[in-house]
Amino acid sequence: MDSPGLGTVRSEVIEHMKSREIPFFRNTAGATLCTLGIGGPLELLCVPNSLHQVTAALEISVEHCLSTRILGGGSNVLIPDEGLPGLTIQLGKAFAGFCLLGPVGADYGRSDTIKDCLHNGTCAPLKQLQAELQGIRASMGEGTEVEILVPGSTPLMSLSRQTVLAGFSGLEFAAGIPASLGGAIRMNAGAHGGQMSDVVTEVFSVSAEHGLRQFSTETLGFAYRQCSLPAEELVLASVLRLKADDVEVIKQRRTSCLSYRKKTQPLSLPSAGSVFRNPVQAPTGSGDEVPTAAELLDRLGVKSWVLGGVRFSEMHANWIVRTAEVAKASDVRELIKRAQAEAESAYDVRLQSEILLW
Repeated sequence: MDSPGLGTVRSEVIEHMKSREIPFFRNTAGATLCTLGIGGPLELLCVPNSLHQVTAALEISVEHCLSTRILGGGSNVLIPDEGLPGLTIQLGKAFAGFCLLGPVGADYGRSDTIKDCLHNGTCAPLKQLQAELQGIRASMGEGTEVEILVPGSTPLMSLSRQTVLAGFSGLEFAAGIPASLGGAIRMNAGAHGGQMSDVVTEVFSVSAEHGLRQFSTETLGFAYRQCSLPAEELVLASVLRLKADDVEVIKQRRTSCLSYRKKTQPLSLPSAGSVFRNPVQAPTGSGDEVPTAAELLDRLGVKSWVLGGVRFSEMHANWIVRTAEVAKASDVRELIKRAQAEAESAYDVRLQSEILLW
C-alpha cells in the first residue's frame, strides 16, 4: 500500500514514536545510508535498539498506514532521488554482536540463551567472538561444530574475519561482502561457491502481523540470491553453524576470496555491487552455454556506457559505479533498463536486477 507520507498525521506519528521511546530521525539523507552514495531524504528513519522498539515501530506503521521499508547495510539498494515517504527501519547497534550457543548437540541452555538475547539484548560485542571460539577449539579440537546466534545488523565482513581467525570454517566466502547479516540472509548472499544458506540453521524475524517468529532453513526456500521470507518480516537474528577446521587452510581460502575481489572488482569507487543476477538460460544462438551476467553485459559493450555521474565499470561489466560527487538514481535506473532491453533484444535473456530498486 502506497502512503502519502506523514502529511497531516505527522505530529501524531512523531508523538507516538516519542511516547514509545523509539529512536528516530527526520529527513535523513538517503545517500549517507547506502554504499552507492545516491538518494534523497528518508522522511522518517527509525533505528530501534530492542525488540520492544522494533515491534512498537511496526505497530505505529500499521496504525498510520505508513509505507514501510527495512534497510540493512545499504550495500545493494538504490534510493530514489526524491527520497522515501513514510517509515524506514534500520536496526541499531544493539543488534550487532553474537551469543555463543556452544557445540552442536551439547546442552548449554540453548533456548534460554536465545530468548534472553532476543528479548533483553544480551549479545556480546563481536570483537570477543574470536577468543571465545578459540577457547572451544582448544578444548574440543578440529571437526567440532558450534552454533552462534547473530543479530541482524552485524556486519558480515567482520563476522567472517572473526570466525576465520578463530579457525572455524563456513564464512570464508563472505570476506569482502559489505552487508549486514539480515540483508545477507534475505538475498542469500554468496560468492566463490558459498552462500548464507550453507551456514544458516534458523532465522528469527518480526512483523506487525505475526510478532516474533522462528523459521528453519527448510522453510525459508533458499535459492540463488533469494529466499521466501515474506517482505514484511524483519530479520532480527539468525543461528549459524560453523565447523572447526585447519586454521591456515581456511585463512588462505578467505585471503583468496579477498584477493580475487581486489583484482576483478572496482572497489575504489562507490557502488551497490553486482547489478544483475546471473542468467539461468542460455542466450539465443549460443547452444547450452549459460554466461554470467558480466560476460553477457561485456558482449553488449556496456563498459563504455556513461550517464551523468554513473557508469558501468570498465573493470567489471556487472557493476555500476558512481564517478562524480553528485549523481542521480534516475541515471542508474536508466542504465539498468537499457541493459535489460538490449540483453533481451540481442540474446532473448531477461536480466533480473540484484539491486533493490526502491
